[in-house]
Amino acid sequence: MAKVLAISDMCTVGQCSLTAYVPVISAYGIECCPLATQLYSNHTAGFGSFECVSVLEFCKKAIESFKGKFTFDAILVGYLGGTEFIDLALSALPLLAPGGKLVVDPAMAEKGGLYPVLKSDYTVEISRLLKEADAILPNYYEAQILSGKSDANEAARELAKRYDCDVVVTGVPSDKPSYSDKYVGQIKSIASNAAGEVKEFAHGRVKKDYHGAGDVYAAAFVGEIVRGQDFFEATKAAQDFTFNAVLKTMLDEEHWYGLNFEQLLKTYKD
Repeated sequence: MAKVLAISDMCTVGQCSLTAYVPVISAYGIECCPLATQLYSNHTAGFGSFECVSVLEFCKKAIESFKGKFTFDAILVGYLGGTEFIDLALSALPLLAPGGKLVVDPAMAEKGGLYPVLKSDYTVEISRLLKEADAILPNYYEAQILSGKSDANEAARELAKRYDCDVVVTGVPSDKPSYSDKYVGQIKSIASNAAGEVKEFAHGRVKKDYHGAGDVYAAAFVGEIVRGQDFFEATKAAQDFTFNAVLKTMLDEEHWYGLNFEQLLKTYKD
């Protein structure tokens, strides 16, 4: 059975980070091995308060203990929360099996700039990890910060060229009209492979943003890559899955804190 090492924070409540990675990747028939860098009681958007503890020293020991015993077909790195965790992620690279892929979601920014907990040097330090990546999955705002380009297509090409890897810029707003009255426009993923070929994948844009959508996308993308899909096929499949999770979540007005993706897993990969 294929294995994925997922390195990110763990939120008990909120359907994001590892609590999204594990079930979605597992739905592909892939063993998802979570390594939690920080433990959160819940995510930081809308709950009012949260508890958090770092387990960095444990993670260092865990990675060292894996060496010589386990290899992984992919490593997915998500939210790290500080520069000290970048070295941790880099230390896990010897665990990749031959042909294994490193996928990085440089979770660090949203509209308005960097997450408040991150220092300004984070954008420079994370480049050390991005240089090793086979694919990176920044959202629209992260792509702008990392590339210095305001246009999403240009940002995708710049990052693919700079890091010699595949890039998907997610959550890109579009000025194209809605597909129907259900939506308030369109939203796109812009994918650029390492050769500079660019493709766009669009869906209707709903009125509400859902926390953790990028994590669901990253997990589905890794599932597709590990099962052998090519880059552009994986990009489209991951966007389709995330969009369908958004539509499912919209049916429950009280489900405001994350995507109700679990309802899709029962049939998604049957």
